[in-house]
Amino acid sequence: MSFSDYLSVMSLEDWGLLFLIALLVVVVAFWLLSSLQFHFRVREAVRSEMHGSESSEEDFQLGANVLPFKRKE
Repeated sequence: MSFSDYLSVMSLEDWGLLFLIALLVVVVAFWLLSSLQFHFRVREAVRSEMHGSESSEEDFQLGANVLPFKRKE
């Protein structure tokens, strides 16, 4: 039985299950990408704070400069 033969005999439940699995994979992929992106934004903000450089306006808009503490000098 070839792959095209198998696709033609798949039931509606099989297609629904395949769709749900694909949707789950896409949602998890977007969640992982957004988590990694946030991680690297916060990491860059911490690095810039440690080096004493000023943060850009874009970082403030993204919320990356929200740190649990601020040093008073």
